[in-house]
Amino acid sequence: MAQTPRKRSSRKGNEVPPRENGETPKWNNPDILKMIEDAQNDLTRERTGDRAKFEVAFNDAERLYRAKVEFEFRPAQFVDFAADLGRPRSTAADLLKLHDHRDDGMKWFEATQFLAGGRRVNLSWQAYARDRRLIRKAATKDRTVTSGDEPDIGAEDNEQPPPSHAERDQIAQLTKERDELKAKVTEVERERDEARAELDRLRSQGAANKS
Repeated sequence: MAQTPRKRSSRKGNEVPPRENGETPKWNNPDILKMIEDAQNDLTRERTGDRAKFEVAFNDAERLYRAKVEFEFRPAQFVDFAADLGRPRSTAADLLKLHDHRDDGMKWFEATQFLAGGRRVNLSWQAYARDRRLIRKAATKDRTVTSGDEPDIGAEDNEQPPPSHAERDQIAQLTKERDELKAKVTEVERERDEARAELDRLRSQGAANKS
């Protein structure tokens, strides 16, 4: 029995016209294809460390948000799109909740990493989402597992407790003051180098006058 084709989206640019050979392309919108391409590139970048993996999660959250709100994907389309990003359905639903929390997420990451002091601590996006009560799950499978990959299953048994809001605010303030001091030091060093260059010029000029 022939299957009933899915109803196509009425949103302009997201329609799926049949090809000449009768096949139907999965996506024909260049913006959607670009998001998938960027997500595939992020798959490589996130292997460089905890920070990259954390940032990539927020990148995917923005892509999923666009798919749901801007392109008005139906549930089946949304699941297909998430799979093309490398995210299973349950993870995609949780990632959506990260939308518009990137700045707070990066502050949480910095504070948690700083307070860990080199100790092993859970720096996953799931830990952040649980700490902010965006999700309730104790663990959530992250990437679709392929050969040689291990899923992120959330908190480790020996992880350190996340910092309190007061501790994070304190760390954020100290980080800001540190950055301001670094900027001042850079300015002083620049002025010092200019003064040295001027002194060398005057010495050279004086030596030339004597000769």
